[in-house]
Amino acid sequence: TEERRGPSVDERVKRAMDALKIENADEAAAIKELIKKVAEAQVALETWDRESRPKIDEVLGNKELKEEDLEGKLKAFRGQRKEKETGVKDAQKALAEVVSYRQELELIKQNILR
Repeated sequence: TEERRGPSVDERVKRAMDALKIENADEAAAIKELIKKVAEAQVALETWDRESRPKIDEVLGNKELKEEDLEGKLKAFRGQRKEKETGVKDAQKALAEVVSYRQELELIKQNILR
């Protein structure tokens, strides 16, 4: 069962597109697809964060793990999280490259861009 917090990808996309009020259909479709990629990457990161907490608790609860073991688990954790963060940043960069400054500010307000 997926425990979602906050709006779904579709809700995020709809809210952002409503705020942007893009009249040109081709431009709207292209930007909508990029916003969707950002929202999907954000949800993937949020989900990963939420699902990793019990795994971290399990590691912390294992008192038999040595520092070297913890270091390896921490490096793996950091690497996995960085991969998700990179997905968000890459999607945000692609979106930021095609929107106007006004649209970018609106998307920052919507928490789609940073």
